[in-house]
Amino acid sequence: MGSFAKGTGDGPCTLGLLKQGEGERPVRDQGDVIEMAKYLVRAAYTAEGVRGLRKDGGTGRVEAVRNAIAKLGGEVESFYFAFGDYDTYVVVDLPDNASAAALGLAVSGSGAARTATVVLLTPAEVDEAVSKEFDYRAPGG
Repeated sequence: MGSFAKGTGDGPCTLGLLKQGEGERPVRDQGDVIEMAKYLVRAAYTAEGVRGLRKDGGTGRVEAVRNAIAKLGGEVESFYFAFGDYDTYVVVDLPDNASAAALGLAVSGSGAARTATVVLLTPAEVDEAVSKEFDYRAPGG
């Protein structure tokens, strides 16, 4: 499973986000800790987005992203601005894939940035994956 976000009884991680449906990763209540999926969201600003960044500043953008993630029931673990193909790299905890998709659709739909979201796996999830045995036929094989 993804990361652990501590629940305090009044934060976004304790909103009863325990429902699991098709296309969602489970969110499990671990007493005072709720386990959520972790995602890397990369964003590249458009010219319009750069104008907005210049107006709001970096800390203003981070706060806007934190607020958006909280409304989806998640938390921002880290937020970095960068050089290169993407302008931001944000690691977030979200309750499910639908929430991650909603974030990407909202950001990309704004016209101010385009996003790419990567589902992150823990070492334990990789251990579980490599332990699964099944038959697979490669193309042409």
